[in-house]
Amino acid sequence: MKVTIDNRVLQSAINVVKQGASGRSTQAIQNDILLEAEGDSLTLTATDLEYLSVRKTIQADVGEAGACTLDANTAADVFSTLPDGDVNIEASEKTVSVSIGPVRFRLCSLCAADFQKLPTGDGQVVEVDAALLSALFRKTLFNCSRDETRPALTGLLMIVTNDAIVGVSTDNYRLSLLEIALLPNSLSSDFRQEIIVSRNALKVLQATMPDTGRIAMAFSDKIVMFSFDDVEIASRLIEGKFGAYEKVLPEGYTNAITCDTEELAQAVRRVVVIAKDDANRVVFTVANGEVQLRSDASDHGTANDSIKCLTSGELDGFETAYNGAYLLQVLETTDGDDVTLAVESRLKPALLTDGSALYKHVIMPMEVIVR
Repeated sequence: MKVTIDNRVLQSAINVVKQGASGRSTQAIQNDILLEAEGDSLTLTATDLEYLSVRKTIQADVGEAGACTLDANTAADVFSTLPDGDVNIEASEKTVSVSIGPVRFRLCSLCAADFQKLPTGDGQVVEVDAALLSALFRKTLFNCSRDETRPALTGLLMIVTNDAIVGVSTDNYRLSLLEIALLPNSLSSDFRQEIIVSRNALKVLQATMPDTGRIAMAFSDKIVMFSFDDVEIASRLIEGKFGAYEKVLPEGYTNAITCDTEELAQAVRRVVVIAKDDANRVVFTVANGEVQLRSDASDHGTANDSIKCLTSGELDGFETAYNGAYLLQVLETTDGDDVTLAVESRLKPALLTDGSALYKHVIMPMEVIVR
């Protein structure tokens, strides 16, 4: 394989693709990036063969078609040290020569034929606006469980119909749901498929995808793949049942508190500082058109704050507690100027909305401890 390519372009591609190599694979070659030169392009691929594969194709001057592998971290380090300009890459069976001007590297390489790729498979293809997909990830991924004993909850449930994607995430203490529209497609009007996608794969997608444009999403029963700008990010779907999330969504609540989003976030941010050793417990009391927030930790002291609010229903004197860190996470991802917290009793989950009928966040209450 012989290739000449602009080093900045190659550096950028390596930094994108190396995210697919976990560095922890028991198969040494799966910690590498596969480089394949053909025609007028160079394709780079890295995969952990489990939940992530990243692939990017870039333009190159190909003198001789072929393939080689390079350790992902070594490749990133080497090409980042090279000066700007065209870099020459020449691969033999076990080594890769890299040169630009007077600089020469001779790097070890494994047999490219032994590199395994994540299968892409056949399936349905839809397109979604990049800004909407970014909003979906921003409002849900933080909520995915870290409990590996329940793998289905460590991913994002994506319910695909012919005109929308509903994303749902939960860690059993809170639940986030957002519906976004799909661009026109050929799916039948009664189409519906549920898939659970790895949070780690979607975090890579979130960090890599553009802010605007279209993102293609191809999915089957086993694999999902997102494509944009000559980049493909694929993942095996997580097997298992996500659970009946609909049963968690509160209905029929008649009591609600509406606050300015930023004012509430600032108050929670202040009060939760004292609550760090008390499971981030922040007590909320509604009285006289205000929400009073307090925290109490025997080793650190107390904190109090209050903000104006609008209420509906019978809420004067209502008191409950929530995990302030959890609440702050959702407040920092909402888009509305105001947020509404619908409540029924101090022991039942609260429903937080931001003015959009497409977004819902459920948070479980905590016990109010009197000290």
